[in-house]
Amino acid sequence: MSAIRIAGTTWVIVALVLGSDAGAAVQNQPRRSEPVASPSLSQPVPVGGAIGSLDVVTAEQIAATAATDIKAALALVPTLVIDDAGGPAGLATLSLRGSSAGQVLVLVDGHRVSRSPAAAFNINDLAVPVERIARIEVIPAPASVIYGPDALGGVVNIVTFPAGTTPAMAISYGRGTAAGQRLAGGVQYGLKKLGLRLDGQLLTGDGFRDNGDYDQKNFVVAMAVAPAPWGLDVRWTSSNRETGMPGPGAHPALEARQKDVADGLHADVVYLPGSGWDLKAGVFTRSQSLRFTDPAPPRIAPLVPSVPIAGRHDYSSSGVDAQLDFDTKGGEFYTVGAEWVNDGVKSDGDEDHSTERWGVFTQDQWRSGAWSAVLALRRDQHSVYGGRTNPSLSVGWESGGWKLWGAWARTFRTPSFDELYADGQFIKGNPDLKLETSESYDGGIEMGGAGGRVRLGVFRRNVDNMISWAAAAGDFVRRPENVPRATVSGWEAQVLYRPSASIAIPVGYQRLSIQDDETLAALPGAVRSLWRAAIQGTGTSLSWSLEYAATNRDDVRHGGGVLNYTSINASLAWRDKIFSVPVQLSLRAENLQDRASETVEGYPMRGRSWFAEVKVGL
Repeated sequence: MSAIRIAGTTWVIVALVLGSDAGAAVQNQPRRSEPVASPSLSQPVPVGGAIGSLDVVTAEQIAATAATDIKAALALVPTLVIDDAGGPAGLATLSLRGSSAGQVLVLVDGHRVSRSPAAAFNINDLAVPVERIARIEVIPAPASVIYGPDALGGVVNIVTFPAGTTPAMAISYGRGTAAGQRLAGGVQYGLKKLGLRLDGQLLTGDGFRDNGDYDQKNFVVAMAVAPAPWGLDVRWTSSNRETGMPGPGAHPALEARQKDVADGLHADVVYLPGSGWDLKAGVFTRSQSLRFTDPAPPRIAPLVPSVPIAGRHDYSSSGVDAQLDFDTKGGEFYTVGAEWVNDGVKSDGDEDHSTERWGVFTQDQWRSGAWSAVLALRRDQHSVYGGRTNPSLSVGWESGGWKLWGAWARTFRTPSFDELYADGQFIKGNPDLKLETSESYDGGIEMGGAGGRVRLGVFRRNVDNMISWAAAAGDFVRRPENVPRATVSGWEAQVLYRPSASIAIPVGYQRLSIQDDETLAALPGAVRSLWRAAIQGTGTSLSWSLEYAATNRDDVRHGGGVLNYTSINASLAWRDKIFSVPVQLSLRAENLQDRASETVEGYPMRGRSWFAEVKVGL
């Protein structure tokens, strides 16, 4: 959790995407000998540890992209796919190594941010301004043993800068294609060991489709107290978003609207006595209200009625968690943790639903010479689906710039409220769904030094009762069903070349197979392969980036293949001081070749677009 970060502990990654410089990070980690992820109360895990590979995007790389939202930064991760249905006004979800969006757990400073009745988090809803992101940690492998049932496909942890005690103020304004505008700013003030921070942003635009406009307001208030030996971190987040919902291109919804109001509050406390053990605990609450109206839905087929739609969903979640870490000083590091979560949803025209779950976990990290091992065990109890016990084990070896690892884990995921109880005109839930379970294998080899790094990895995930959405023939209503058994497998290669200290060239390739084991057919929407490549310069006054992405999917639409697409993006940022005031000018252009493409069938992506911005800091 964020309290870990303000406590001044050494669980920090300073890494490049596609690989990290282990030597530099080791100097800051007396308890461990390699970089670790630092999400939430959950025990940080070695890069070659229980959940396999780790990709990291740093603040410097984000700045080089001149990103105005997190999607540009996430696009650098070679194991991740963004399914974007409609641009800023639509739904944008994440997939890791062929997972569904509902299998990816998204965290901000270690706290779950998904608030809606759906399992997947809409990354467009992220309230944190991109300037406040210190790094993004991506674990592209099953991680339910540590993070709970919603991490079957992996974890994306967005780590922000904590509230500091140095007075500061910054403001930025940008404008781009389709009247897109962003106004963002922050102010910070300190009182001895108390740091206070306020950040906000306003996003507006017409969108690139009819009824694709958006208006979003975000605020984050943070308070941090440095530990001595106690530490406290409190954050309140508010988001108010109203958008048009243009629907699929074949059946546009020209009057559909959605309003989304969300709030969240968490408080974390940490105690670090400096005697080989530490204790952390936290409490959180979050809520979200979704309102959708469409007075004139499109007439899809003669037998499908077109009646006005109006619905409301109110979602709430609250919980507590705690974790105790202790070091044996003999090469082992133990963790014991627990959490309790209550979720509920109220919907128009449907019964109220709520669930409770609690989980306890333990983890042992052991190291002797070049060898290391991580063993973890977790027990979850769910008010609807009962209890599950899941273990994980990994073994790693590291010497002379070489690293090898292998990992095994059993994981699970419970269906979301939408998957169980959705009752819309074109979406229906299935209360008979079974929970998803999986057994995964992950291994790899990595070598590198000051000039770069090469990583090769293989993975396989056998999933029982995978939840898959599909429309029945003729009624155009999408329903979730359990696929009795499915297999996700593949391999990936990543190369990072650094011709100089200021230039990085990452290249990544991933090959995937996602199939129904009974029919041996690829599942709808399956990604077959992806390329990610970039060349970035991060100088003191000038930063720039040129990025390339290509995605191949199995179910290519006839007549154009818009689901098999490539994208070329570029950015340039200049920063200096004018009268002692830091100033930055940036320009970002996307889809330079102006190619028609889709990441979700029926929802076109933007053509060529640009965004220019000026930032002033004090």
